[in-house]
Amino acid sequence: MASRTRAFDRMRRPSKQLERLRRYDWFLASGWRESRYASLDIEPAALIVCDEERQVEAFVSAADGHLSAVVAGPGRVDFVGREQVGFTSWARVLEADDRVDQVRARPSDMMRRSPQERARLKALVNGTQRDDGDEQIAA
Repeated sequence: MASRTRAFDRMRRPSKQLERLRRYDWFLASGWRESRYASLDIEPAALIVCDEERQVEAFVSAADGHLSAVVAGPGRVDFVGREQVGFTSWARVLEADDRVDQVRARPSDMMRRSPQERARLKALVNGTQRDDGDEQIAA
């Protein structure tokens, strides 16, 4: 019989939350526009509340490699999920501490991307690659 603590502990590790972070990234970049949230006046955001303070840095580090969805248009590239996801701890919440940690504005692996991927992003920014709409979304 699996202990309840063991199952709970698995959820506290960032490596067990990567798929969830990817889903949040997609949702914050484009998915919300086709949901009930589309009628809101502001874009949605996600706040990840970690059980312990020491987990916040680990979650931010893990998220840095997985929040990569892009909304691009002529002259701009926005990593919306990176802007709209914050991390804090229960201790901060209980102490009314409003500090929220976030990943960097651009993925740390940006320069390690393939030349084709960098060229595609550049084409999106310059407006030379477009789809039906006025915005490009790539995950």
